[in-house]
Amino acid sequence: MRVVPILTASILVLGCAACGAGGGGGPGDLGLAPTLPAVTTTSVAQTTTTARGGTKPGEVSQTARAQFSRLAVYGRPDAPAPFRVLANPWTVRGSHTKVPQILLVEGRRADGWIRVLLPDTPKGRDGWVRAFDVRVTRVPYRVRIDRAAHRINVLERTRVIARGPIAVAAARHVEPGHYYLRRVISSRRSRMTANPYVYGLVPQLSSRLPLGTPVDVA
Repeated sequence: MRVVPILTASILVLGCAACGAGGGGGPGDLGLAPTLPAVTTTSVAQTTTTARGGTKPGEVSQTARAQFSRLAVYGRPDAPAPFRVLANPWTVRGSHTKVPQILLVEGRRADGWIRVLLPDTPKGRDGWVRAFDVRVTRVPYRVRIDRAAHRINVLERTRVIARGPIAVAAARHVEPGHYYLRRVISSRRSRMTANPYVYGLVPQLSSRLPLGTPVDVA
Protein backbone atom coordinates (compact mmCIF):
# COMPACT_ATOMS: atom_id res chain seq x y z
CA MET A 1 0.00 0.00 0.00
CA ARG A 2 1.42 3.36 -1.03
CA VAL A 3 0.65 6.18 1.37
CA VAL A 4 1.13 9.75 0.17
CA PRO A 5 2.75 11.96 2.85
CA ILE A 6 1.09 15.29 3.54
CA LEU A 7 3.82 17.83 2.90
CA THR A 8 2.58 20.69 0.79
CA ALA A 9 -1.07 21.42 0.37
CA SER A 10 -3.93 22.87 -1.55
CA ILE A 11 -7.21 23.86 0.01
CA LEU A 12 -10.26 21.85 -0.83
CA VAL A 13 -13.40 23.80 -0.08
CA LEU A 14 -16.32 21.47 0.38
CA GLY A 15 -20.06 21.82 0.48
CA CYS A 16 -21.55 25.26 1.04
CA ALA A 17 -21.17 25.80 4.74
CA ALA A 18 -21.28 29.36 5.97
CA CYS A 19 -17.83 30.25 7.22
CA GLY A 20 -17.18 31.45 10.74
CA ALA A 21 -15.37 34.64 11.65
CA GLY A 22 -12.47 35.09 9.28
CA GLY A 23 -13.53 32.02 7.31
CA GLY A 24 -15.31 33.70 4.41
CA GLY A 25 -18.92 33.91 3.36
CA GLY A 26 -22.00 31.74 3.56
CA PRO A 27 -24.30 30.20 0.96
CA GLY A 28 -23.79 33.23 -1.25
CA ASP A 29 -20.25 31.98 -1.86
CA LEU A 30 -21.76 29.06 -3.71
CA GLY A 31 -24.04 31.09 -5.91
CA LEU A 32 -27.23 29.80 -4.32
CA ALA A 33 -30.47 31.40 -5.36
CA PRO A 34 -32.87 32.61 -2.64
CA THR A 35 -35.02 29.86 -1.20
CA LEU A 36 -38.62 29.93 -2.38
CA PRO A 37 -41.55 28.82 -0.20
CA ALA A 38 -41.91 25.06 -0.28
CA VAL A 39 -45.06 23.75 -1.93
CA THR A 40 -46.84 20.87 -0.25
CA THR A 41 -47.89 18.09 -2.57
CA THR A 42 -48.48 14.37 -2.55
CA SER A 43 -46.64 11.60 -4.29
CA VAL A 44 -46.21 7.86 -4.07
CA ALA A 45 -43.28 6.96 -1.86
CA GLN A 46 -40.56 4.91 -3.50
CA THR A 47 -37.45 3.35 -2.06
CA THR A 48 -34.19 5.12 -2.87
CA THR A 49 -30.95 3.30 -3.51
CA THR A 50 -28.73 4.91 -0.87
CA ALA A 51 -29.09 6.18 2.68
CA ARG A 52 -28.34 9.62 4.12
CA GLY A 53 -24.69 10.18 4.83
CA GLY A 54 -23.38 8.39 1.77
CA THR A 55 -22.39 4.81 1.08
CA LYS A 56 -21.21 1.89 3.14
CA PRO A 57 -17.45 1.20 3.39
CA GLY A 58 -16.11 0.05 0.06
CA GLU A 59 -19.12 1.18 -1.96
CA VAL A 60 -18.92 3.79 -4.69
CA SER A 61 -20.68 7.13 -4.27
CA GLN A 62 -22.37 9.05 -7.06
CA THR A 63 -22.45 12.72 -7.94
CA ALA A 64 -24.93 14.72 -10.01
CA ARG A 65 -23.51 17.43 -12.27
CA ALA A 66 -25.93 20.03 -13.58
CA GLN A 67 -26.35 19.90 -17.36
CA PHE A 68 -27.85 23.35 -17.89
CA SER A 69 -27.33 26.91 -16.66
CA ARG A 70 -29.94 26.49 -13.90
CA LEU A 71 -30.70 23.44 -11.79
CA ALA A 72 -34.21 23.21 -10.32
CA VAL A 73 -34.36 21.53 -6.91
CA TYR A 74 -37.67 20.22 -5.57
CA GLY A 75 -38.74 19.54 -2.00
CA ARG A 76 -40.18 16.21 -3.06
CA PRO A 77 -40.67 14.30 -6.30
CA ASP A 78 -43.46 15.59 -8.52
CA ALA A 79 -43.79 18.87 -6.60
CA PRO A 80 -45.44 21.49 -8.86
CA ALA A 81 -42.55 23.95 -8.46
CA PRO A 82 -38.94 23.95 -7.26
CA PHE A 83 -38.13 25.50 -3.89
CA ARG A 84 -34.64 26.46 -5.06
CA VAL A 85 -32.79 27.09 -8.28
CA LEU A 86 -29.00 26.67 -8.35
CA ALA A 87 -26.81 28.46 -10.87
CA ASN A 88 -24.46 26.40 -13.03
CA PRO A 89 -21.66 27.20 -12.83
CA TRP A 90 -21.89 29.03 -9.51
CA THR A 91 -19.72 32.07 -8.83
CA VAL A 92 -17.55 32.40 -5.74
CA ARG A 93 -18.59 35.53 -3.86
CA GLY A 94 -16.11 38.37 -4.17
CA SER A 95 -14.42 36.92 -7.24
CA HIS A 96 -15.02 35.93 -10.84
CA THR A 97 -14.23 32.27 -10.17
CA LYS A 98 -16.85 29.91 -11.55
CA VAL A 99 -17.26 26.33 -10.37
CA PRO A 100 -19.43 23.56 -11.87
CA GLN A 101 -22.60 22.79 -9.92
CA ILE A 102 -22.02 19.26 -8.61
CA LEU A 103 -24.04 17.66 -5.81
CA LEU A 104 -23.67 14.40 -3.88
CA VAL A 105 -26.30 11.80 -4.76
CA GLU A 106 -28.13 10.26 -1.80
CA GLY A 107 -30.64 8.13 -3.64
CA ARG A 108 -32.34 7.41 -6.96
CA ARG A 109 -35.84 6.39 -7.96
CA ALA A 110 -36.91 4.36 -10.94
CA ASP A 111 -39.21 7.15 -12.14
CA GLY A 112 -36.39 9.57 -12.93
CA TRP A 113 -35.96 11.49 -9.65
CA ILE A 114 -32.62 11.78 -7.87
CA ARG A 115 -32.20 12.73 -4.20
CA VAL A 116 -29.19 14.96 -3.59
CA LEU A 117 -27.49 16.54 -0.60
CA LEU A 118 -27.74 20.30 -0.91
CA PRO A 119 -24.90 22.64 0.08
CA ASP A 120 -26.53 24.13 3.20
CA THR A 121 -25.30 24.90 6.71
CA PRO A 122 -24.81 23.98 9.42
CA LYS A 123 -25.80 20.63 7.93
CA GLY A 124 -26.97 19.87 4.45
CA ARG A 125 -30.59 19.07 3.64
CA ASP A 126 -32.07 16.85 0.98
CA GLY A 127 -33.56 17.94 -2.30
CA TRP A 128 -34.77 16.25 -5.47
CA VAL A 129 -33.65 16.88 -9.04
CA ARG A 130 -34.77 15.37 -12.32
CA ALA A 131 -32.42 12.84 -13.89
CA PHE A 132 -32.78 14.71 -17.19
CA ASP A 133 -31.17 17.81 -15.65
CA VAL A 134 -27.98 16.16 -14.37
CA ARG A 135 -25.22 13.77 -15.35
CA VAL A 136 -24.55 11.11 -12.72
CA THR A 137 -20.95 9.98 -12.18
CA ARG A 138 -19.45 7.35 -9.92
CA VAL A 139 -16.84 8.42 -7.34
CA PRO A 140 -14.74 5.73 -5.58
CA TYR A 141 -13.02 8.16 -3.18
CA ARG A 142 -13.89 9.27 0.35
CA VAL A 143 -12.23 11.68 2.80
CA ARG A 144 -12.38 11.10 6.57
CA ILE A 145 -11.43 13.73 9.13
CA ASP A 146 -10.87 12.83 12.81
CA ARG A 147 -10.74 16.14 14.66
CA ALA A 148 -9.88 14.64 18.05
CA ALA A 149 -6.88 12.74 16.67
CA HIS A 150 -5.99 15.51 14.20
CA ARG A 151 -5.82 12.97 11.40
CA ILE A 152 -6.99 12.80 7.82
CA ASN A 153 -7.48 9.66 5.74
CA VAL A 154 -8.34 9.45 2.06
CA LEU A 155 -9.72 6.19 0.76
CA GLU A 156 -10.28 4.72 -2.67
CA ARG A 157 -13.02 2.23 -1.87
CA THR A 158 -11.51 0.45 1.17
CA ARG A 159 -7.87 1.22 0.37
CA VAL A 160 -6.20 4.11 2.17
CA ILE A 161 -4.29 6.13 -0.42
CA ALA A 162 -3.25 9.02 1.85
CA ARG A 163 -3.09 9.68 5.58
CA GLY A 164 -1.43 12.09 7.93
CA PRO A 165 -1.85 14.87 10.50
CA ILE A 166 -4.10 17.85 9.95
CA ALA A 167 -4.33 21.08 11.95
CA VAL A 168 -7.84 21.61 13.34
CA ALA A 169 -7.30 24.38 15.90
CA ALA A 170 -9.46 26.80 13.91
CA ALA A 171 -12.21 24.20 13.47
CA ARG A 172 -13.03 23.36 17.09
CA HIS A 173 -16.70 24.25 16.63
CA VAL A 174 -17.18 22.42 13.34
CA GLU A 175 -20.05 19.97 13.67
CA PRO A 176 -19.53 16.32 12.79
CA GLY A 177 -21.37 15.38 9.64
CA HIS A 178 -21.29 14.36 6.01
CA TYR A 179 -20.16 16.83 3.35
CA TYR A 180 -18.63 16.75 -0.12
CA LEU A 181 -16.02 18.59 -2.17
CA ARG A 182 -17.28 21.76 -3.76
CA ARG A 183 -14.25 23.81 -4.75
CA VAL A 184 -10.46 23.52 -5.02
CA ILE A 185 -8.03 26.37 -4.29
CA SER A 186 -4.31 26.48 -3.50
CA SER A 187 -2.61 26.63 -0.11
CA ARG A 188 0.78 25.75 1.28
CA ARG A 189 -0.33 24.30 4.63
CA SER A 190 -2.23 21.19 5.62
CA ARG A 191 -5.04 22.38 7.87
CA MET A 192 -8.75 22.44 8.62
CA THR A 193 -10.24 25.90 9.02
CA ALA A 194 -13.30 27.35 10.76
CA ASN A 195 -15.16 26.48 7.58
CA PRO A 196 -15.92 22.75 7.91
CA TYR A 197 -15.49 22.42 4.16
CA VAL A 198 -11.89 23.65 3.95
CA TYR A 199 -8.93 21.27 4.11
CA GLY A 200 -5.34 21.28 2.99
CA LEU A 201 -4.32 18.18 1.03
CA VAL A 202 -1.28 17.17 -0.96
CA PRO A 203 -1.31 18.43 -4.56
CA GLN A 204 -1.60 14.86 -5.86
CA LEU A 205 -4.97 14.54 -4.15
CA SER A 206 -6.22 17.99 -5.13
CA SER A 207 -5.92 16.95 -8.75
CA ARG A 208 -7.11 13.40 -8.18
CA LEU A 209 -10.24 13.86 -6.07
CA PRO A 210 -13.23 15.00 -8.15
CA LEU A 211 -15.78 17.55 -7.00
CA GLY A 212 -18.56 15.82 -5.12
CA THR A 213 -16.24 13.41 -3.28
CA PRO A 214 -17.86 12.62 0.10
CA VAL A 215 -16.22 13.90 3.28
CA ASP A 216 -16.96 12.55 6.76
CA VAL A 217 -16.11 14.79 9.72
CA ALA A 218 -16.00 12.99 13.07
